[in-house]
Amino acid sequence: KFQFWRPITAFLNFGPLSLGWLMTAHFVWTYMSTLERLNYATPYEFWYMIAFGGTSMVLGYTVLKIPPRFLGHNLSTFLVCLES
Repeated sequence: KFQFWRPITAFLNFGPLSLGWLMTAHFVWTYMSTLERLNYATPYEFWYMIAFGGTSMVLGYTVLKIPPRFLGHNLSTFLVCLES
């Protein structure tokens, strides 16, 4: 009955498989590793920030009754805006 994986897998969805999907996935992977190495003393601090952002997005989408279908793009935007 409970589908606990859905909020997590929504962040892995960048839309249909295409060149844009590959570029976004590569950008998120590269940018996340660079941010983690440059700005955080331990990996846990970085993952706390990601968990906070993800939780905020899932809760915000739930409150606003927006279907959280493509949260992967929102996660990449969150990373860019937060660390710019």
